[in-house]
Amino acid sequence: MTSDRCASSPASTGGAGTFFEQHVAAYWLAHLLVKGIPPILLNCMVVEVKLQTSHIGWKTDDFLIIGENGSGELRKLAGQVKRTFTVSATDEDCKETVQAFWQDFHNASLFSPARDRLAVITLQGTNTLLNHFSRLLDFSRAARDSTDFEYRLATARFISRKAIRYCDQLKRIIGEVEGRDITVAEIWPFLRVLHILSLDLNSATGQTEAAIKSLLAYTTSESNAIDIAQNTWNSLLALVSNGMPHAKDFRREDLPQVLTQRHSPLGSSEQRALHIIHQHSEVILDRIRSTIGQDLHLKREVLVQQVINELESNQLILISGPAGSGKSNIAKDAITLLSADYFVFSFRAEEFAQPHFDTTLQSNQIPVNAATLGAILAGYDRKVLLIESIERLLEKSTRDAFSDLLTLAAKDKTLHIILTVRDYSTDLVRSCFLDVIDIEHSVITVPQLSDDELKEVEAANPELGLPLGNPELRRILRNPYVLDKALHISWSDSRPLPESERDFRALFWQQIIRAEHNLAGGMPRLREEAFMEIALRRARELSAYVPSNDLNPSVVDALRHDSLIVSPEYNMLLVAPAHDVLEDWAILHWIEEQSSARHESLTELSSIIGTHPAVRRAYRKWVAELMEREPGAADRIFQAAVIDVDIPSQFRDDTLVSLLKAPSSAAFLNTHVAELLSNDKNIILRVIHILRVACVTSPAWLPNSRSYSSLLHVPDGSAWETVLKIVADHIAEFSPIEYPVILGLIEDWSRSANLQVPYPDGATAAAVIAYWLLPKFDDYQSKDKRKQTLHIIAKIPNADSKKFEYLLRGSGNSNLRSSNVKDFQEIIFTGIEGAPAARDLPDLVISTARDYLLRSEADIKATRSYVGSPMLETLFGLKETLTSVASIIKCRKA
Repeated sequence: MTSDRCASSPASTGGAGTFFEQHVAAYWLAHLLVKGIPPILLNCMVVEVKLQTSHIGWKTDDFLIIGENGSGELRKLAGQVKRTFTVSATDEDCKETVQAFWQDFHNASLFSPARDRLAVITLQGTNTLLNHFSRLLDFSRAARDSTDFEYRLATARFISRKAIRYCDQLKRIIGEVEGRDITVAEIWPFLRVLHILSLDLNSATGQTEAAIKSLLAYTTSESNAIDIAQNTWNSLLALVSNGMPHAKDFRREDLPQVLTQRHSPLGSSEQRALHIIHQHSEVILDRIRSTIGQDLHLKREVLVQQVINELESNQLILISGPAGSGKSNIAKDAITLLSADYFVFSFRAEEFAQPHFDTTLQSNQIPVNAATLGAILAGYDRKVLLIESIERLLEKSTRDAFSDLLTLAAKDKTLHIILTVRDYSTDLVRSCFLDVIDIEHSVITVPQLSDDELKEVEAANPELGLPLGNPELRRILRNPYVLDKALHISWSDSRPLPESERDFRALFWQQIIRAEHNLAGGMPRLREEAFMEIALRRARELSAYVPSNDLNPSVVDALRHDSLIVSPEYNMLLVAPAHDVLEDWAILHWIEEQSSARHESLTELSSIIGTHPAVRRAYRKWVAELMEREPGAADRIFQAAVIDVDIPSQFRDDTLVSLLKAPSSAAFLNTHVAELLSNDKNIILRVIHILRVACVTSPAWLPNSRSYSSLLHVPDGSAWETVLKIVADHIAEFSPIEYPVILGLIEDWSRSANLQVPYPDGATAAAVIAYWLLPKFDDYQSKDKRKQTLHIIAKIPNADSKKFEYLLRGSGNSNLRSSNVKDFQEIIFTGIEGAPAARDLPDLVISTARDYLLRSEADIKATRSYVGSPMLETLFGLKETLTSVASIIKCRKA
């Protein structure tokens, strides 16, 4: 007999809520003991902790934290401690808490919205839905005013529906207090000062407790710091267990003398370290140009809010897009908004090309190591680190400092990281850095500027009306950085407009880099030579700045005056292109000059380009553009790349990658079938290898969180279909040693087959290859390859429906069926891989299923003479040899 009564949760009956509240109070006393930096109240140190404050007029009465900033100003944080919290107008605990917050918020004698804050402290991990509540609160702080907040709530894609429902629930709760309906405009100032702080105190994970103990250990000079920290923590717990019932107030001098003598307050050295980090970050952020023209700042608020939203559920965010797409601007806007309530700091990727994270800190004159920095920031509930241009770190041989940082982040869930990365390196960054670390991450892809955004820019800069009115040029100008550079060009309807990105670069180069309006002293050539040299030096040295002391000072000054290069404040002899886009353009121009000077000799060109990754990347883009504008020149480069044995292998591969990824790759490959199959097919085999490695991307259906994207790459580009057709047309020319390569080709291709695209381009050719390979894998050693081939065929039944039917049906005589037929029927009838056949050839699947699943008269006669108990499945008319069906029946029987 069962009871209708619900059992109480052990947490509720065992006093877990009280224990959690005691641990939270001890957490605050630890901050008071060391005069630590508390969460939410930035730039303050804790100077007083009050427990159970209803007797002094507060409705929010679990605790009151008072912090003091450097100018002596006092700030308050009033809070309620809730082991669990549900945001609902029907939840009495929620109503009581929110209504208390509302009354304190409007009590001018206790609370100042300009300085003070309110907080609900919950047990971390007890309610993941609170992520949406946190997003609502961050969302309110991102709004400029109540009108903007209302607009954002009403605009699709800004925030989740769950967060909007939470806002409605709060309005209902507050409406009960006020006795009327509350508007969004009225609730907005309240939401801005409200915070959710999730701590895992008194729990199995205990990261918050570990962090606060590290702070206690850091502030003691005794040798056994870890034991001392544990003893102090126990003492603080005992102190609050006695203090909470008596609503005690604590200042540092009220704490036991043994504790104040044991732990010293955080002092000037720690504040200095944080100040240096802040200054270092400001330098990086200042280099991020965030305007188009003089003062137009495209806010792109949906993307900025998306970054902030994702930080609630993912510890690491990749902001991905082409060069100049505004990745850095979005990251800058996001952390600028977050900086009001969280500790934010910035680095460039090159700074992590060190053997240890401590070395990164030391090289920037930050006088702490990673452990000390973690202890100083132990009180922050969220730290946000922006790292610019992380793809540059892939070009470094030493990058252990970044691995150290990710390891620290995996241990400290309050450390959030925002990375900006160029789109072509996103998957590589994920596979190199993120697949091996336990950090939830997501990817935000920055789109091109919309028509509405272009209209906004044109309204502020009418001179762009001419180029934006040209459809081809308008496509190029959807890149924010390129659009900004267009403002520096003198546009005229008396000369043809650029029709490609290359034409636009040439016009920019002529008017801005060379500045051909100033011909005195050969300045145009001097300017472009100096600018190319600076770009090449930086690309080769992979450093933030390069020396310019051997360059013409007047030329360098002219480039700096035109904002084409920048220098750090501490050394004007160090220079760098003002933007990565300009660096790319300079290297492309240099490669064009080198190719012309060497009469398109690929051997000489490969020698001068060398192995520098940034220069090689520019070379690949140059080859792709060459294919589009001069097919004959591209043909000559291809011929040289595949014939000239003196060309380094990496340069040959760079050339082939460019040819395969170019938009016109299909036509190009069809023109060179004979060359591809020459030299004992070494070239086509190399093309297949490059296709499988370089011409892939993450599938659109893969969620932009977690990693493992490198394991699920799908084909990308038109070259796949062309290569498949070439292989299919010449399949008989391949030898057995090459079969595994061909099988790998069609297996990788088959990953692109899905519900939305059941038959990707190349399906017919892939089927030809698969059916041709199948009988080649008929020996025992090739069993795995044979099954691989069958799995590929199962994905594309209609690519050759006749052969598919013959393979599934077999000869019709069960005693004569080959292992191919048996294995193929098992694939189709026992797993989800039979779905394409059921979708496209339902009659075939139904008729074949009868024979596969059900016992025939011949089967029954054959087993009549069998002595013993029949198999259970045979009693249901099923064949006893069906392993999957039999196992299901046996499980039911058990």
